[in-house]
Amino acid sequence: MRDSYKKLCDEYAQKVKYPEYGEWCKKTILKTIKEYGVSDNEEYLITKVFNPSSELYEYLDSNDPEDVLGWINYKPHFKESLFNTIWDNFADAYADKYATLNKEFIDKEHENCLEAGFDIYEIFEGFKLDTKEDDYKLLTKALEEIGVDGFKEYILQLVQK
Repeated sequence: MRDSYKKLCDEYAQKVKYPEYGEWCKKTILKTIKEYGVSDNEEYLITKVFNPSSELYEYLDSNDPEDVLGWINYKPHFKESLFNTIWDNFADAYADKYATLNKEFIDKEHENCLEAGFDIYEIFEGFKLDTKEDDYKLLTKALEEIGVDGFKEYILQLVQK
């Protein structure tokens, strides 16, 4: 990275805003579950996934939301588990919030960056600025706050009996 790029990044790094934890975190997770859907039947969810005494838990390190959600929709005909889908959508929601908070920088282009075809946002992404909290930390906090019991209640409402 040339010195001019580094200087530009350093200059804007002091002004960059990062999304903070809020209701949007939990809403994004619950919205993803509702939109993506749950393919597993109620019996499987109650007897295996949401039952810490089931043999499924021999494979899990703990009864935490990330592990539990990882076993929902975990079938060959699905692209990914419910947890992975949530993580992907959460990362997108985080990126949208990040872009909104930093619109003035993302819209701004530096002459050297313009010649290279980069905008400020692309430089930030490549430069890996020191973040206060990244998307995974916010996701983990929301997962913990909802908890396995919260997911059980929400998910079982979406499943056809």
